[in-house]
Amino acid sequence: MFNLMFSLMFSLMFNLKKVSKMKNLRSILFCVAAVVLTACMMASCKGEDGKDGAKGADGVNGAAGSVIKIENCFWVIDGQVTNVNACGEQGLPGANGADGADGANGEQGEQGEQGAQGPKGEQGTPGTEVHIGTDGYWYVDGVKTDVLAEGPAGPMGPAGSISSVITIEDGFWCIDGKSTGVKAAGTQITISDEGYWVIDGVETEWKVTSEGNVEPEPEYTEVPKIGWTNLDMPGDLPGLGGGWDLFLPRIWDGNIMQSGFHSEEDFELPAHVSFQIGAAYELAKFKLWPRWDQAPSPSDMDDEWERGQPKKFEVWGSLEAPADSPSYDGWTLLGVFEWLHPEGKFLTAGDERTPADILLVREGKEFYFDTPTDPVRYIRLNFITNYRYEGVDPDFGKGPISIAEISFWTLD
Repeated sequence: MFNLMFSLMFSLMFNLKKVSKMKNLRSILFCVAAVVLTACMMASCKGEDGKDGAKGADGVNGAAGSVIKIENCFWVIDGQVTNVNACGEQGLPGANGADGADGANGEQGEQGEQGAQGPKGEQGTPGTEVHIGTDGYWYVDGVKTDVLAEGPAGPMGPAGSISSVITIEDGFWCIDGKSTGVKAAGTQITISDEGYWVIDGVETEWKVTSEGNVEPEPEYTEVPKIGWTNLDMPGDLPGLGGGWDLFLPRIWDGNIMQSGFHSEEDFELPAHVSFQIGAAYELAKFKLWPRWDQAPSPSDMDDEWERGQPKKFEVWGSLEAPADSPSYDGWTLLGVFEWLHPEGKFLTAGDERTPADILLVREGKEFYFDTPTDPVRYIRLNFITNYRYEGVDPDFGKGPISIAEISFWTLD
């Protein structure tokens, strides 16, 4: 800037000198224009920027700002609570969310304390009482029926000779040298109707024979129902399925009630089933229970002295596994048996069963082999007839066959 001013002054002085020498106005204007032009040209020439000046001192700190916060949903400025709501009005409740997935079951809690004993139940209705009267007839709830509890007496047999030797040893009665366990305090010795020695009214286990020998009753051991299986051979009777589940293994499940085996209907007799009894045994006797219904009325029952209850049948046995066929090759006939009503009667659908009829079914029927069999493991039951009667039942000679349970015994 100093240089610019110096140049302007020098130019003015130079031009003024010239003006003094000019005589007319044109010369003066020319000189002014020259001065202006020179000033403009010098003004357009910019020099370099100067260096930065020294740093000034820091200014004074400003006043502290206000402290603003929210308390209890109201604005608070520098500790002063305003009446301006900072939370806004409560919105409407939102829609319920979807149910969450079920959580996993918690651990089982500890067993609770035993509850208080409930009130005593009402006394049940007394059951039906069935017994045999002194006159030999069945009585039901004290009412005499017209059914004898025993068959008619058979013809009297020839008198046998009694040659047993009766003595007293160590204070006990002895028969043929064997102690009876009855003290010899009495003097009356008799024989019961069943053929047993009776001493002072006490019946012993010793039986009187015509030879004079005293023999105890034979003892039997039941064959355990372990490892019994259905052979299910070609030609064997199929059990009734379709939800009934009345197949052959039901006859050794220990249940003499309604389950058991029930074959399909209307097949031709004779027909058989085959099974094995787990091991080889010399069989002495067996027992059959017919399948019986738990019907509300005896007249609604079937398969009790009717239809599928076996009447005449055979028992076959084998030690070795027989051929898988309906053939009887390799089988041995162990016995032929008939299951007859004690009174010889038969029943058809709708016939009333007497208490005696029902009791006979519930107790089952024992059958004895003539002598203990040779060892057998495989059994075949061949059913020849059932309780469909010729001339009465139009399906005579056809199935079904039904059994609740079967058991075998050996002779000890």
